Amino acid sequence: MYNITGIFYKNEERFSTKYTKSAIKKRVILFKNVKRIKKCLLKYKISIYLGVALSYTLYKVNISYGVFCIFWRKDEAVKEMKKISRIALGCLLLCLFFAACTKEDPKEKEKDVPAESWAYNHEPEKEILRLREDGTALFKGTEYSYSKDDQFITMTDDKNQSLKLRYKMTKEGMYLYEQTTYHFNGEGEPEGLLGVWVGGPEDRLSYEFTSSGTFREDGYFPGHFLADPEAGTIKLMYNDHFEDTYIYYTLNGKELFVEYPWPLVTTVTEAK
Repeated sequence: MYNITGIFYKNEERFSTKYTKSAIKKRVILFKNVKRIKKCLLKYKISIYLGVALSYTLYKVNISYGVFCIFWRKDEAVKEMKKISRIALGCLLLCLFFAACTKEDPKEKEKDVPAESWAYNHEPEKEILRLREDGTALFKGTEYSYSKDDQFITMTDDKNQSLKLRYKMTKEGMYLYEQTTYHFNGEGEPEGLLGVWVGGPEDRLSYEFTSSGTFREDGYFPGHFLADPEAGTIKLMYNDHFEDTYIYYTLNGKELFVEYPWPLVTTVTEAK
C-alpha cells in the first residue's frame, strides 16, 4: 500500500512521516509523470524506429543521387532518384500510419482523472454513471458537463440539453431518482392520481391507483399508497417483493412525471 510519502514500499518498516504535504504531493506527481513517460515511449517506439529508418533512407537518397550523376547520365539518375523517393514516401506513410494508430487512447487518459463511478446494485460491475472531478460526466454512454448540489445532479450535453436528477446518499451508496413520463390511459380527464397510467419504453411500465388507496405497479406488484400533494411525494407500501418506497411525482393534465429511486453502489471495476 502507499504510505504518506506516496512511495510504494514492500517493507512497511520503511514507513516515514518526515515529509511535508507539499513534498509528498511533488513526489506523487513525479512518479506519475515517470510512469506516463515510460508508457508513451512504449506506445510510440514503432513510430520512432520508422522515423529513424526514414531519415536514413533520405540520407541514402542524397548520396545515391550524387553517385548517379557521376557514373550515369542525368536522365538515368533522375529515374533512380524517383525509385528511391517512392521508398522514402512509403516509409513516411508507414510512420504516419503507426503514429496515428498508437496515439493515446481517450479511455487511458480518462483513468487519470479522479472520478466517482456508480452502478446499479443488481449489476455492480456495469458502470452507468461517472462523475469526474474536472466537471464532466458520463451517464449511460453519453458525455455531459455537470454541476452538483445537496439534492440534484444537473448534466448538460453538447447540444445544451439539460438533465436534472435528484439523488440521496445512503450508507450503502446512493439513490438516483430517474424520471419516467406516464400518460393517462382512460376516458375523459383524470381525477388526480386515480386511474391507469402507462409509460416508459413502448408503454411497458404502468401504475394503477384506486380510490380505496391501493395501487398496482407494472400490472404485477400490488400494495397501498399514501400521496402528499404538497410535498409532491407518494409512499408506495408494497405487499411483498420490495421495501416501502417514496417516489416524487408531478401531474400535468394527462401526464404524470414520476421520479423513482434506483439504488446505486460503487462500481466494482472502478478505475483508481
